[in-house]
Amino acid sequence: MSTATEIDADTLVRLPVEQEIRRREIKASHLEFMRHTWMYAADFTPGTHTEAVCAELDRAVKRYRQGKSTFLVVKLPFRHGKTDMVSRYFPAHFLGEFPGSEVLMASYSAQLTYGFSRYARNIMQIDEFRWLYPEVTLNPNSTSPGEWRTVDPYESRVRATGLNAGMAGRGYHLGIIDDYHGSQPEAESRPYRDRVWNVFAYDFMTRRAPVSITIIVATPRHIDDLLGRLPRHQQEDPDFPEFREIKFPAFDDSYPSGTLFPERYSQEWYDTQRSLLQSYGTAALLQCDPIARGGNMLAVDEINLYDDTTEWPRRLRWMRVVDFAHSERQRSGDDPDWTAATLLAFHKDADGALHLYIRHVGRIRGTTVGRDAYLQSLFDSDPDGTEIVLERTTDSIDAVEAWKYSLRGKRRVSTWSPSTDKVVRASWLEPIFEAGHVHVLRGEWLHEWMDEVRAFPSVAHDDQVDTLTAGYAHFTRAPDTSALTAW
Repeated sequence: MSTATEIDADTLVRLPVEQEIRRREIKASHLEFMRHTWMYAADFTPGTHTEAVCAELDRAVKRYRQGKSTFLVVKLPFRHGKTDMVSRYFPAHFLGEFPGSEVLMASYSAQLTYGFSRYARNIMQIDEFRWLYPEVTLNPNSTSPGEWRTVDPYESRVRATGLNAGMAGRGYHLGIIDDYHGSQPEAESRPYRDRVWNVFAYDFMTRRAPVSITIIVATPRHIDDLLGRLPRHQQEDPDFPEFREIKFPAFDDSYPSGTLFPERYSQEWYDTQRSLLQSYGTAALLQCDPIARGGNMLAVDEINLYDDTTEWPRRLRWMRVVDFAHSERQRSGDDPDWTAATLLAFHKDADGALHLYIRHVGRIRGTTVGRDAYLQSLFDSDPDGTEIVLERTTDSIDAVEAWKYSLRGKRRVSTWSPSTDKVVRASWLEPIFEAGHVHVLRGEWLHEWMDEVRAFPSVAHDDQVDTLTAGYAHFTRAPDTSALTAW
């Protein structure tokens, strides 16, 4: 009589065969590899997009075996597992399949990339990975997340870096760029976008092996960012690498639930994100299809207009913010810029929400003498205690110094130097406008002021908007004080 613990001969033969079949199945499928080596406490929960992206990675591996390079773009909304699939699990899987290879990983932050690298290395140390690839062994003396290796005779090398760090001496068979912009202000900045493109073209892509896999995985943020520029270069230059694109927007009628990842996120989660991001942010960060900035970046329909200031807080710290049209180029021509001067104040309500109060806006074109006389009339009529805030640039230094001397002992004069793009600065004000926390006193200047704000940034002149962003920058850096000026 056999016991419960006895195994017949056929089963003993069958077990190794079944295990080998299962091992091959896992190794051949990135989705199954992730499921098998999953290290999070929460269960592995793939979505439709997970299966599709993993299938693309399997395709890239197959082409690599055939001696063909792959260029792949993966566009997904934030928090939908793109980094797990590509930057954490795929390097470990790739090195298991191709020992002796080089992997280069980069993102907007070196520390962030170190985390991806460290996670991939940890995967390769668990029993589940060793069962799949017993011949792949980590070098115990190579532990830095910035660079680590496996041991001979199949010495692989993984390097992790930031896009702002040098890449000389680093090559790759598998190269990954994971999120090249760390924030929306970075993406809105043309100089920063140019810098990312130059690093991609001149540094990262020059590190490729003759046969390689190149993957850019990101949530796009701007129509002119790295992923926005790739199609244009592909169309203009037949020799430019042809990147295959896979994209999954957060909302689509083809989805059974209307949303991309109902297995993880509720309808309420998606609706809340869409409400917070508004149309411009939703197009980029949720739909993965950025749109150009049009007019009405600042929601003028939500502005509160007043005939008097009786409903306003009784104690506000007023500032008259001046944006100079100081250079010859700005003051000449058929449609010269204006010198704008806005009397404004910021105030936090009982809930901590920030409100903007605008009491008067003046602007003038013309000679320096006429401009200065006009500004002096404004300064003289402003409430006692009003601070004068002057935008200081290379072209306005002389004017700023002259006004500081002229107003000495009469007004407190401060300066502010812009260091970011106009659209980036205006984005600071977007939540205040959208929340309906902008309060404006009616005046003869109101119509033209509203036209400029409504059309920004697609507007010929943005001097008045510049005074608002300068005022915000000055307020947020100024010391908090209860000694506010009464009016």
